[in-house]
Amino acid sequence: VMDRLAEAAGELVRLGVVDVDHITWVGLSQGATSGLRYDPDHGIDVKLSCTASGHIWLSTLPEDDAIALLTRQGLGSPTQYGPNAPTSIQAVMKCVRQARKQGCAFAVDTYARGLASVSTTIMWPGRGAVGVLAMSGPSVRMTEEKMAKWAPQLMATAAEIAAASAASPLFQRAWAKGEPQAEGNER
Repeated sequence: VMDRLAEAAGELVRLGVVDVDHITWVGLSQGATSGLRYDPDHGIDVKLSCTASGHIWLSTLPEDDAIALLTRQGLGSPTQYGPNAPTSIQAVMKCVRQARKQGCAFAVDTYARGLASVSTTIMWPGRGAVGVLAMSGPSVRMTEEKMAKWAPQLMATAAEIAAASAASPLFQRAWAKGEPQAEGNER
């Protein structure tokens, strides 16, 4: 499913799994076959404050829980991450609220200079977000227009993964004791 989307868009598609209080990247499909590519490290945790994936997952949680997670993980500063990394909880929460309205989050130069990303959640009805699906690439090619064009297909692919993944033990970890409860907004 991810290969099909990555190939069609010509960009990287990544799968992250919610693991109680964080998201870990667990899979990817590279759609760019030549030229400039984004090839990230695999298996790292998502920085919630300065990634589209962090913003979209936080958008599924009550605001107090989202703020608590941001406070625990800390903010990514523009000197360590991208020049557009939000520098306050209020700035991150503004992005989170926008993601909640749109059903997906967009980020340009927030995680790394020259990187753009659009992300959506993998939702199980009645259980909330179990993962995230992101499309990322160099911002010279992954423009805001391109992200907006591919966002509906990204959301459809996330829904397809959600439908196929209900039995996966990988996604079950999100529901361990102590996980912040989703607000129930289903995408």
